[in-house]
Amino acid sequence: MEDIGGIGGRANIKAAGGDYKGAIEVLNEGIEKFPTEARFWNNRCYFLIKSKQYKKALEDANKMVQKFPNNIKGYFRKGEALIGLKMYKEADEAFNEVLDRNRNCSEATDQILEIKVLQIMDLGYSRMRAQEALACSGNLKEAIEFAKENPMATGIYGDTIYQSDEGDFDDDDDDIYSLDSKNHDKFMDPANPRGIPSLWVGNVEGVAEEELRKLFSVYGKILSISMLEAKRCAFINFADAKSAGAAMKALQGKPVGNSLLFIKYPNNTFGRRNH
Repeated sequence: MEDIGGIGGRANIKAAGGDYKGAIEVLNEGIEKFPTEARFWNNRCYFLIKSKQYKKALEDANKMVQKFPNNIKGYFRKGEALIGLKMYKEADEAFNEVLDRNRNCSEATDQILEIKVLQIMDLGYSRMRAQEALACSGNLKEAIEFAKENPMATGIYGDTIYQSDEGDFDDDDDDIYSLDSKNHDKFMDPANPRGIPSLWVGNVEGVAEEELRKLFSVYGKILSISMLEAKRCAFINFADAKSAGAAMKALQGKPVGNSLLFIKYPNNTFGRRNH
């Protein structure tokens, strides 16, 4: 009788070659032989999602939640399947179930943000416009209104470049951003441990885009710059993460105009992770 490792290995080989149907068939055998092997359920659900069989994936995810209530992967897969079905409210609830069990699950946080992006995109807006609207708003309703009322700049390489920001630093009454922020360590490490190629730059009121381009292009190729004048900030998207880290290290706190540049990595890096 083939053991768990052998079955899992066969399924993974098929999936690696893009044969999700074959991988699912192998896992069907595996679940029949080892019905309590959570890994088989999780992988089958994942391959169903990759195959866009969202209804079947949701059935699997619901069974996972029942069989393995302490395993957060069941809730995560449920959320992914619900996104595929465009059942956004239920998907949000599923990912919040993940966060109830593990507050540090950044993947779940990213998916909750992605749900908001998708809802705005379903109204006919581009991904970049949806992300910019969320960056400048407190909630989904405000973001939708913002998208309707404000024309947005778009990056020269399209929607896949832009990294958005939550605006954590908007608590300052005069919108002047301080290096004493509580998020300093997490979002301001020039070593760039998360490999993010984009920077959020605050305190740029009255600073022209070309001036920013001249300053930051010294450290690497810039793909796009998005100016958000109402927020007194800008997003700068580099071709690689090393350039972003080098620019942060060199320009953090640099006097420009009447202010000191405040630089951090965007909080919301949509679409950067695989599950």
